[in-house]
This record gives sequence, structure tokens and C-alpha cells, in this order.
Amino acid sequence: MADTEAGPVSGSEELKKLEVLAVEVLCGFIETVQARLKTDSDPIQLSDLNLAMSEMMNSGRISKIAEVALTGLGQELRHRWARLLRKDAFGRLLCKPLSPLFEAGKLPREIHHGIRHFARLILGEELERALVAETDKIVAACTERDGVDWKRFYRTAQPIWWQVLVRLPAAFRHFDARVNHMLGILNTQTGQVSLSANVVVRTGRGISRDLVGPAQIRLILAAWVATYDALGEAERATMTAATGFSVNFDELRAELGSGD
Repeated sequence: MADTEAGPVSGSEELKKLEVLAVEVLCGFIETVQARLKTDSDPIQLSDLNLAMSEMMNSGRISKIAEVALTGLGQELRHRWARLLRKDAFGRLLCKPLSPLFEAGKLPREIHHGIRHFARLILGEELERALVAETDKIVAACTERDGVDWKRFYRTAQPIWWQVLVRLPAAFRHFDARVNHMLGILNTQTGQVSLSANVVVRTGRGISRDLVGPAQIRLILAAWVATYDALGEAERATMTAATGFSVNFDELRAELGSGD
């Protein structure tokens, strides 16, 4: 059966929920201020506003409103994440081993674009384009009436993930330098500006706070290496034949094991 990961179609659902929450909180604040005044004609003092704000934040009603609204926002953001990955099947392959870390809150989902950019660097743009095109073909082949059969997709697309996996040991041969490089990528919002039909300038701007630190990079790498450890001998032989790489992860494992 296909896994369609159905969710709200509109991308503005979270904004609607925020508007509802804002109105509810504002109304609650006004009601709290009014309750403190003897008459509607009494002048409002700054002390009244400060006390009303304190009372409102401790109000069970306001807390419940915020809890419901934020739960709805979380659901909408998860649906938006699913919609994003449906449009980027190659990114989905890269992030699949990280799913437990996303779900546990150990990694922020915002690093998706950084992960894609990092993969492009270690693959090279030509190979990355070829792998993305092949991934899209597999998605098309795994699409049924009810949507994409993602379990079938992951099985079929495993050789594409191998092309990334086998390049990790060489990419992290100078471990500390590459970790710092990866940190810079994942903690930067990247984009591009088209100057003409043939000229594109890549841009980047720092995020107000770091999304990840060295510990999170180690979690990412450990999750990726674990996909190799899960392979049987026959699958490892198939991977070597398919990629042309005979890899050894011992050095990378040692670096990961030396962390705090």
C-alpha cells in the first residue's frame, strides 16, 4: 500500500492558527485588564497592565489556548516537512537515516537544505544531478493511485544512497576541518540570485542562532555510518560493485568514538 502522508493542502494553515491564537490572547488580556478596573472610565495605569499580563500568563484558559494552538502548529509543520520531501526525493534519501533524530528532537528539520548542499559538495554537481534524475525516475515508478509507495522507493533507491555513503570516509579524512566546514553549511541559509539566463550567483547569510553544533554533526555521521553497518556481506559486495568503491569506515568510527 502506498504511503501518501496526507496533510493539509494549504501552506498557510500555521499562519491562520497563529492569528486565532493572537486574537484569543489579546481578548484574554483585555478581559483581564477590565476585571482590574473599578469602572470602564478609570484611567489605565502601567502597573495595571503589568499585573494583568502576569495574571493572564498564569491563567489556565490562556495556557490551554496556547497548548492547543501550538500542537496544531506542530502538526502543520510536520505536514509541510512531508510535502517538502515529497518534492525532493533525493533529499528524502539523505534524511531517511536521520528520521529518528528528527522525531526525537535531537536534530532540527531546518537542516534539510544544508544536508542537500553538503551532499552536492562531496558528490560533485554532475554526479549529483545524475543521481537526482535517477531518484525522480524511481519515484515515478513507485507512484500508485494512492500516492508513492515509499517503502518500495527506499528499497529500490538504496544504490543511490550508497553513492553518498561510500564517499564519507574520504570526505572526513581531515575530520575536524570537515566538521567545521559542515557546521558552516548547516548553520547558513543559502540561496542564489540569477543575474542572467546563464549567470547565477550563490549567496548565503548567517542564521541568528546556530541550528547544530559539533555533537549534532557526530549524530548525523553516526546515523549514516549505521546504514553501512546494517548491510549484510552480500549487500556490501553489491555496493562495492555498484559504486566502484571498497570502503573502510574504521577511521571515521574512531573519530566519532573519540567525541565527548
